[in-house]
Amino acid sequence: MRSTLQTIADLPKESVDVVLTGTSGIHCSFIPGRAYEKFGIASYDLTVDGMQVWTVLPTIKYALKYQQPKLFVIDMRPFIASPEEELMDVRSRYFNEVFPMYSYFRMIGVNQTLRYMSRITDTSRLDMTYYFNVLRYHDMWQEDLTFNVLKKSYSYSFGYRLSVPQFSVNEMPDSVFSDKKMKLEWYADECLQEILDFAKRMDLNLLFVNSPHLIDEDTAKRMNTLHAKLKKAGIPYVDFCTEKGEQTYVFDKKTDFRDTSHTNYDGSKKFTDYFAEYLNKHYDLDDRRKDEAFDFYVDAYEQTKKRIKQLKSSK
Repeated sequence: MRSTLQTIADLPKESVDVVLTGTSGIHCSFIPGRAYEKFGIASYDLTVDGMQVWTVLPTIKYALKYQQPKLFVIDMRPFIASPEEELMDVRSRYFNEVFPMYSYFRMIGVNQTLRYMSRITDTSRLDMTYYFNVLRYHDMWQEDLTFNVLKKSYSYSFGYRLSVPQFSVNEMPDSVFSDKKMKLEWYADECLQEILDFAKRMDLNLLFVNSPHLIDEDTAKRMNTLHAKLKKAGIPYVDFCTEKGEQTYVFDKKTDFRDTSHTNYDGSKKFTDYFAEYLNKHYDLDDRRKDEAFDFYVDAYEQTKKRIKQLKSSK
């Protein structure tokens, strides 16, 4: 899963116009190959399961090392998620451990992570296990494993998550909405401002998105606060989880979800079509289907569809 971060480095330069970054709410919902096939949009899901809000900016910086996208799409979930301190450690390591131990971006990620983790939890600001895997995972050597266990297996899907659960069906309960607001967690507020400041300095185009999932009352209140902050900053957003969003972008709660946090494959196709059409309408994105240099998107998506058939048959 975490190898989605690595594989963008394998793509040709200037071959990704839209980078989507965030949680599994992105890589389980948006299918770049389908967006290319239907709209000619060259995109990539640069995401990590449970991405912590302080790793969003390092991910943007990492993407800029390899691509010059016309648009960064940022998942709202890291900014509105309920604080879960017991999960912060493992989810923070998802991001940091994908990079080689001595790489520049690993150092950026670790420094950013410990900067916040040390203020939220009892994690030490100098926790060496974040810098050196061997200090935490030394038992792996006894199992004849190496620390470079993350295979580059997501190149052909451009970061889209392919797994058997994508074809399961779970009936989605109704979300709870609110007109009220609730403060964002202080670290989410701080990280948001850092991202906005960086985007302004680098002249980056940002769009925030909230893919379909179950919303409780507190999350709805934080969503309202985030909406207000983005409006004030002049940053556009598309929210599929508001009452208006549910009316505009119709999903079947009985057939389009695999669980309360993710769409299944059928729901992901709908989300991709809705969102890709929105991008096509509101942004000046080239139709890359007209350029032979982008034919690798076609070839890669054919591999994706073959893999989808295999997973369906194995379900």
